[in-house]
Amino acid sequence: MPPQTPADPPQPSRLAWPTRRTICILLLILAAVLAANFWVGILRNTFNDLSSAVGVPQHDFYQYYAGGHNWNLGLDPYRNYPDDTRVIHQPRFNYPQISGYIYPPTVLPLLGQLARHDYDWARTAWLALDVTVFSLMVLVAVVVSRGRRLEVLTAAVLLTMVSFAFFYHIHEGQIDMIVAGLSISAFLLYPRWGGWPSAALLAIAVATKVTPILLVAVMVVYFRDWRLILKMLACGVVVFAVSLAFVDFSLYREYVFKILPTIAGSDSSPFNQTPLRFWWRYPMAIKVGSALGYAALLFIAWVAGRNTRRLPEAERRVDVGTERNAILLMTVLLMLLFSPLAWQMAYVWVIVPLALVLVSPPPRDKEWVLLVLGAAAALLSMRMWPYRVLDMTNIIGGGIAALCLMRYYLPLETSKAPLQAGGSAPRKPLADGEREQADPG
Repeated sequence: MPPQTPADPPQPSRLAWPTRRTICILLLILAAVLAANFWVGILRNTFNDLSSAVGVPQHDFYQYYAGGHNWNLGLDPYRNYPDDTRVIHQPRFNYPQISGYIYPPTVLPLLGQLARHDYDWARTAWLALDVTVFSLMVLVAVVVSRGRRLEVLTAAVLLTMVSFAFFYHIHEGQIDMIVAGLSISAFLLYPRWGGWPSAALLAIAVATKVTPILLVAVMVVYFRDWRLILKMLACGVVVFAVSLAFVDFSLYREYVFKILPTIAGSDSSPFNQTPLRFWWRYPMAIKVGSALGYAALLFIAWVAGRNTRRLPEAERRVDVGTERNAILLMTVLLMLLFSPLAWQMAYVWVIVPLALVLVSPPPRDKEWVLLVLGAAAALLSMRMWPYRVLDMTNIIGGGIAALCLMRYYLPLETSKAPLQAGGSAPRKPLADGEREQADPG
């Protein structure tokens, strides 16, 4: 009878790491707890407390409401009428010759309709519109992120819940969530739906607030689609023609030649989270610095768009979809950092692009880069504090994230591989779906 070998001693069972789905669900529960414990009270205070500046809740929306109200009276919404008792008086703080309403005339029909109702009803409807457009932007980001949809949803919701910019935006009744929702959705939909849907969304965004014109320029030079300009112009003509059925053309002329030059300066307030605020006394320096920053952004987008078609797969740091998200985040960051005015509430722009990059596969052999972006995300989500350095939290976070993107995410270096004989054309980048099947990350 053969000798029996002793049985191996039982091994203690190892605890398995939770799955990605479990982690995402736990983080979504955390976001729900944050919303229940903090946001319910925040929203209640937003709709009950009075603003010390104008004596009504939501200072920014009050300016929109005043513009719509005065326009309903048949008056110029950009001017002040101190002797007219029917008018809502809201002079611009540093420019009393113009009113607080400084947006394009295209938005006046919407604001006029809101101003036909009492103020409390109007600002509630405005909040609903803000949240709806922002939620649709998150939905677009989730839909286009095939293979990482739950992660994108989790990151976007969690960043939203901890963002002081989002809270400040809601508290003031700002318009940036609508403009950002239209603009970022246009960028994300472009690779899937082509130019026309993106052109339509961008035309509406530019007609609402001129700022997204920079994103249009970046998309043109990065995607190498010069026809996007023509498509957007065509959509813009349609938007402009429809608006002329309600708005007098003279208001557009006044907006271009009077309002835009007047509001093009900067402000020294710490709530102005752009480094250009330190030169606010020198208008020419502000204009030159802003122009140089935007020119640098366009150059970076042009180089990245060229190199992404030349780099072989072996030299690529990130997949094509991650690179596109990095370009989007880079555009948003430099648009804010080099804007003469970038109030802290405007940093709601970064939430969805930042979420997309954070959940994307990190650059090859550089997983630690996500920790750097995480630190930048924390600074971009923080409020401004009235102390030296801490009054620049968004500026510092934006600078760290921008440098990290340029160094590790964007193809700003040419390929080291020799060209094939005959100079064959570069391989077409894979689409999102194809890339995710090859490397689900």
